[in-house]
Amino acid sequence: IGEHAKGKNDESLIKPLTELARLALAAGQNGQAAVTAGRALALAESHVTLDADVADIRFVLARALYDSDRARAQELARRSRDGFVAVGVGREGSLQAVEKWIRSHP
Repeated sequence: IGEHAKGKNDESLIKPLTELARLALAAGQNGQAAVTAGRALALAESHVTLDADVADIRFVLARALYDSDRARAQELARRSRDGFVAVGVGREGSLQAVEKWIRSHP
């Protein structure tokens, strides 16, 4: 609905796309998760977006891509970790989750 009302490049789509990607990932639909998270990341990077949100999207995309493109998944996970480090207070749980994933997905 929001896409039709505001257009495909509206920043209000970032969070819903991220959540759709997260749901697809949880359902084992990694390809769909990667496409959706990739779109969310492109939107987030083209708008003024909170660093924590970009880091979160990168982590979703990293997990979605791991089976098909490990190098890119690992790079996205590292960038996600760096984003959460930059944010600092309030995102320690997210940072720990990314660090744990990086260690378990060489």
